[in-house]
Amino acid sequence: MKKIFLSIGLLFAAATVFATTQTKANQDKPSRVFMSCDVQNLNSTTDHYESVYENANGDFIPDDDDGSSENQTWVNYNHVWADAIGGAGSEFNNWQNDNWDWQNNHTSTAGGMNGNMEWDWTGWGGEVGDSNDGTTITGFTNILWIWDIIGNEHCNVSDPVNTNWDNANLDWDDDGDRGSQHDTYTRTADTVWHIQTGGKAIAGRLNLWQFSGSVWEITDKRAVPQFSGAAMREITNKTQIAIGELGSLKADGNLWLTLPDNVEKDITPKVAGKDFYTFNVSGQKYKSYFTVYVDMPGPPPSHSTHVGTDYGHGWWMLGSDASANILNIFITTNRSHFINEQVGYADHGHMRGPGVLRDPETNTNISVTKTYEIGFNNLTNGLAFTQILHDNPGTYNVFLNNCVQNCVKAGAAAGVTLPNDTKPETFGWDIYLNH
Repeated sequence: MKKIFLSIGLLFAAATVFATTQTKANQDKPSRVFMSCDVQNLNSTTDHYESVYENANGDFIPDDDDGSSENQTWVNYNHVWADAIGGAGSEFNNWQNDNWDWQNNHTSTAGGMNGNMEWDWTGWGGEVGDSNDGTTITGFTNILWIWDIIGNEHCNVSDPVNTNWDNANLDWDDDGDRGSQHDTYTRTADTVWHIQTGGKAIAGRLNLWQFSGSVWEITDKRAVPQFSGAAMREITNKTQIAIGELGSLKADGNLWLTLPDNVEKDITPKVAGKDFYTFNVSGQKYKSYFTVYVDMPGPPPSHSTHVGTDYGHGWWMLGSDASANILNIFITTNRSHFINEQVGYADHGHMRGPGVLRDPETNTNISVTKTYEIGFNNLTNGLAFTQILHDNPGTYNVFLNNCVQNCVKAGAAAGVTLPNDTKPETFGWDIYLNH
């Protein structure tokens, strides 16, 4: 079937076929699943002290390896990054080593690094800082990519260490040692994912969405993104995983919902009682459609309502982006088989008599066609109307209950207001010119 797309200025000659498709004067917003923000904050300190002394089983004469040492570190890392904005952060990792020999002579060295980071909204950025190896301070500039340090995670951990030891009785060592290790370690992090449902906010329109996700608990408290080599275990009971504010996954790992257009929702996976995990999440929008078709007996620019006994015809189709196996989750098969199939109300060759829903429609002479985006709730209502009309077609009447009038009714059931016409010729022109 060949379709010719016309503007009014092209209506200068007779044509046998013309068609229109839905145009969007106000462009719909695209739907998207995206990382909304990422926040990380790590603070840790270590203090390792050790003293070496003459073993209790020795001769109690000081050796030249007797003495004490203390090694300390101070670490902080933090950043905030937000979609469409960018972000900033800072870090330092400083250390100090102190030593006392057996005569209590003291030496000390210290160093580390400090840096400030910035990223633009694309995730590219840089870090400017300086490093100190204990003797020389050197400035540096690094190129950074925010996605290298984002772990899609929730983290709220503390891992302190407080231990003491005394190895005075180790007979295999000429010297004994005693010491202590005192660490502090806290890390918090949250990656937040959102969806924007796209489209335009149309009252009552709801679209079908499918969400899925996985979560892995991280048992290594000191792991940091990208978590290479970190000990993990998958949360296999999917019902433990909540998809943000929308609800929990079902046992098969999916969550099906209808959501309005032009809203934003949090879809960050959450698992109650788990302090540290990484995750993935996805969302898919399935659009629905109502398409009307008209066979006009008098092709443009004619306005003839009939040519001989040909009065034209009107019919429709309900469509969806979702596959049949998805739709059959929500729609009974006696209705779902109408999806993506053209159907139309007709007679048996008489102006008045038993009606029939052509399933599928047999007319292929399309003068005008137009597709309207509808909600999933509108799709199910339109399918219900179509199935009822199929099962109870009633009496066809060329004036009171004809093909065009049932197109209008089908459109109304699917949330589409079509021209309230009764003749295919005027119906086609009104759709083309005014819709």
